[in-house]
Amino acid sequence: MTILFGWDLNLTLEEGSHLIIWEFMNRQAKRDGYNQVTIDQVLDLYGHPLDEFYRNLFGVEDPLLTTLREEGEQISSTLYPLMKLTPHAQQVLEWIAEAGHDSVIASHTTHTEVEKMVDHLEIGHLLTAFNGVPGNPKNFDSKSSILRHQMAKAEYDRVIMIGDSTQDIEAGIEVGATTYLFQPPCKYSFPYEQGKADHLIADLRDIVRNEIPVGNL
Repeated sequence: MTILFGWDLNLTLEEGSHLIIWEFMNRQAKRDGYNQVTIDQVLDLYGHPLDEFYRNLFGVEDPLLTTLREEGEQISSTLYPLMKLTPHAQQVLEWIAEAGHDSVIASHTTHTEVEKMVDHLEIGHLLTAFNGVPGNPKNFDSKSSILRHQMAKAEYDRVIMIGDSTQDIEAGIEVGATTYLFQPPCKYSFPYEQGKADHLIADLRDIVRNEIPVGNL
């Protein structure tokens, strides 16, 4: 039995990208006269495309929005030391790969940034594919379209989607996946409810415990 594991990237497999956004948006805010951004504002918007951060926090639209977002993405590459893998993410991806299953990243981060982040985190060898929706050469329009693309390439007995937002859960539901809503460490103070998700977890190892038990977990 082969399983496809769909993963959100930001705040699911990695932690720290919220600090990167917080840092570069506040640099822009200080320079251009916008209100300073709080970390809770960044976390509250997490799971949405970066454009939504600029619309909601700076109140801007195109073409200025695109200019600021592209600049922010350029600055972000200098802030990667703030980003690291979520606790147990490496182990979980290794266990999934060793068991013969596939892992795919489906992200609302731009495709170029996803590639850079995967390279920085050194997890590319554990992934079957990794894709961002914006700027993707395959013209994906949603996380669910990324999952469907992979599902069409191989036969899977089951599909599982893991992410930290309702958008991730909805993407999983659209393709008939079992869904895991993950509450990352930086959001422990936020009220999380299971909602439509099949599971609510705060430890990525619970996925392995439930789906492909290995070792002494």
